[in-house]
Amino acid sequence: MTDSSSSFDPEVVDCCSSCEKRLKKDSRLLCSGCRVAFYCSKECQVRDWSLHKSSCRAKQRGLRAFDETALSNPSTAYMVKDLDTYSEQITSYISLLAFRSAFHLGQTPDLTTSHVLLLDFDYDPAPDELRQRFSLVEGRAAPFAEVLARTSDPTTRADYVRAFKRAADRAADGGRSLTEEEKRWQYGMFQTSARNIKTGESCLMIEAGFSMDIKTYPVPFTEMDLNEQWSATLKRALSEPPRDVTELIILDWTESMGHKRTLQILSDLVSKYESGEVGNLVEKALLHPGGEFIRPQRRL
Repeated sequence: MTDSSSSFDPEVVDCCSSCEKRLKKDSRLLCSGCRVAFYCSKECQVRDWSLHKSSCRAKQRGLRAFDETALSNPSTAYMVKDLDTYSEQITSYISLLAFRSAFHLGQTPDLTTSHVLLLDFDYDPAPDELRQRFSLVEGRAAPFAEVLARTSDPTTRADYVRAFKRAADRAADGGRSLTEEEKRWQYGMFQTSARNIKTGESCLMIEAGFSMDIKTYPVPFTEMDLNEQWSATLKRALSEPPRDVTELIILDWTESMGHKRTLQILSDLVSKYESGEVGNLVEKALLHPGGEFIRPQRRL
């Protein structure tokens, strides 16, 4: 078996904003100011402050503005709060069903340095369950210029411009200045919005960045087809009962490449898994009892 530090771990949900170390959900230190940036240690948080303080203070201004909105327009405030929570809850869905195909990962060039993933939802405040309050209307990768045009807050626009510049610099550099830890991450940006179907009010949820550990993903993106209908796949998955990470991976593969090829990939991975060449993701994929493509021999 491979060492767990070099195998794809679906429980890794973020990376340290300072040193890029992979972080599991339960091991993250959250910046108490902006409540957006995560760190692996207090030392990394202190080291990153000179770079983080501008966006942190901007986020805090946004939080104060939200408090003011809550007093004057509580229905919009509730929608913003719900969208924030919902966006966090569906991170694995976005990562595994939309990120690769929307940004054309594995193709040259990909869209991570020129586009932002936009997800627009309808919002109905009536259902008791948060998941049922949102319905995906459209998902697409939009050019930076379009994203700036629909972002009116000047501080947020400035944050986006800085993020876009960093993305462009990374692309121009060709990865030469990146550490080995940084090279294992594929970065992108996304933005969610919601429209209240009863009042017509709308809101934007600005997400500065998004990352996915691709170095140890069991199938190279260059060998995978894109799911041209990824938005429809994501919409359907979000409307159905919750799926775990393994089921989302299998769904992405089958929607992208079909049942037959997915089974062949899993069969090939069985051999690698048995020889110790791949790690815990494959173990979960092959042994999970509820997958549509699980079969008797090693559940394949």
